[in-house]
Amino acid sequence: MDNKKKARRIVIIMIVMIAVVAALGAGLWIEEQSDEKNRQQGADTLAKAVGERYTQIVQNTGETGVWAAYLENPADETGETKAQAALKTVKSKTADSLSVTLMNTSGQVLMSTDGGQTGKNAGNTNALKQLNTAGQVYSELSVEKGLPVMVVSRPLIQGNDTIVGVLEIKSDLSALKNQVADQLDSNMSFWIVDNNGKGLRLTAKAGWETALRDLSKDKEGPSALAVGLEQQTWQESQGILSYSMDGEQTKAAYKTIDSLGWAVVAGPR
Repeated sequence: MDNKKKARRIVIIMIVMIAVVAALGAGLWIEEQSDEKNRQQGADTLAKAVGERYTQIVQNTGETGVWAAYLENPADETGETKAQAALKTVKSKTADSLSVTLMNTSGQVLMSTDGGQTGKNAGNTNALKQLNTAGQVYSELSVEKGLPVMVVSRPLIQGNDTIVGVLEIKSDLSALKNQVADQLDSNMSFWIVDNNGKGLRLTAKAGWETALRDLSKDKEGPSALAVGLEQQTWQESQGILSYSMDGEQTKAAYKTIDSLGWAVVAGPR
């Protein structure tokens, strides 16, 4: 074989190798883009479902006068009957509602659809700490008996912006797993993060975790998002979040829930 043919063959081999490398690179890029798109779709879907649950609770508790009136005059038996009936109505109209509870400003449970809570003292809960702002609805993530729970607390106002108590609604979020069943696989996990920096993870194998994580103190995972939510510094409502996991850089999609100030993060398990 003469030198020209050898040179030509070398050039052809090099071209083929470059093409193969380029194809592999393109394939990896396409796969990465597909993963990001799938994660973003999952984050959007779960965020929408969580937001809709919150909106439903707020709408169902829009008329608070009956509870405020009872708190002003708890000796009125008619007012007490109306307040109890109103609690049951809210519970029946709220999806996967666990309980609806009426407390005074000291945290004492005056009545609840969970009868075992009546007469107990909830203590200085996060919701009661927020009662200094009239009309502001407070929300947080919680775990109740192993279930992922949205807790919504609504101040009850009477007269000249006087806060006389709080209405607390607890809703089980377990069924929202079905909303993202198509995106949830062995390589995917979802986080719901509230505006206190607390997060709860959902995976295909284990389902919902049974303990909240304080992501604002975590060095890995979507902690940057948690801190950003807590400090209200996130400007974009959705996007790709880069962070370190197990010593390696990885990416996750996020979607904020404007009505709540929460977010959903979808990324590698």
